[in-house]
Amino acid sequence: MKAISHFTSAVAAATFIPGVVALAGHERSLILVLAGIFGLLPDWLDFKIARYFEPVDEQIEPPALNFNAQAVADQLAEIIRQAYESEKPVTVQFYSARLGIDCWRRYNLQFDSDHNQIVVHPGPLLNSAGVTLEEVGQPGSVGHASVGPKLRGNDSGVLSVETTEGPSFEFQRAGDEDEIEISFLPWHRRWSHSLILAAVFGLAAGALFGAIAGWVVGLTFATHVLTDQFGQTGSNLWWPFTQRRSAGLKWIHAGDPMLNFVTVLVAGGLILYNLNRYAAPALYESNLFLFWAVLLPASVGLLFYAAGQRDRRAQPPEALSEMPEPEVE
Repeated sequence: MKAISHFTSAVAAATFIPGVVALAGHERSLILVLAGIFGLLPDWLDFKIARYFEPVDEQIEPPALNFNAQAVADQLAEIIRQAYESEKPVTVQFYSARLGIDCWRRYNLQFDSDHNQIVVHPGPLLNSAGVTLEEVGQPGSVGHASVGPKLRGNDSGVLSVETTEGPSFEFQRAGDEDEIEISFLPWHRRWSHSLILAAVFGLAAGALFGAIAGWVVGLTFATHVLTDQFGQTGSNLWWPFTQRRSAGLKWIHAGDPMLNFVTVLVAGGLILYNLNRYAAPALYESNLFLFWAVLLPASVGLLFYAAGQRDRRAQPPEALSEMPEPEVE
């Protein structure tokens, strides 16, 4: 989810806690700002801290002028075979095919689990403004490389490598099975996206600033973690007792514009609903207000979202961004 979605969802969740609206409205407390901050904190920990401590075992940085898609596919396939044979996780960082300070060649990666192969698509030369400086033309054909073990966990689709730093992947043999598990952005949604960590932050805030602050901090942090669990990647819900991410439900794509719009719309409606509910006296009848402010907009938004998902499935897969936009990203 985008930053605005996590922020508004956290604030909406906080307004359900008794006493929060009164503190914000009558005592000019910044309790709802605190809610928004802790609603953003899991991704802030990832994008500002965790990503810079990720161990990188291999780097792939192809040349821009003589870009060879087949060579990139072969290099990656060999790395995957080595990870399988060694039975040790291998993290690979991709970099763009840079030609100069403000010029690079975009290329796309695809893990084709149906045919058990790596596919690399050459792309055009671009600058930082996204302007195409040269079409694909010379770089050559698409690269294909077969791998021995079966690819598993390919939830990231087709990814585009451009700008300075592309995506990273962790490849690890899946137990005794003839499979390689692919983890997209292995530093993301690990220790930072833990319900245990939410409880720790909540207890600490409660001890320092009182029970209401503790409930706000714990609930809003957990709201972010649980919301992400509806997506593709999943989270490490029980760190430090577990070390790997739980599988996401795969119901949503976090970067979907309509989904984020609906989320903000519903969260805004819930905030208004609770402000009205805790007002003395209430300005509107609560059940009627809930219908007009939350249920009706949510129903309309979800219909548009479902229509968009249907249209998306009818179209060929598009290349995704090389890095999820940081929710804080």
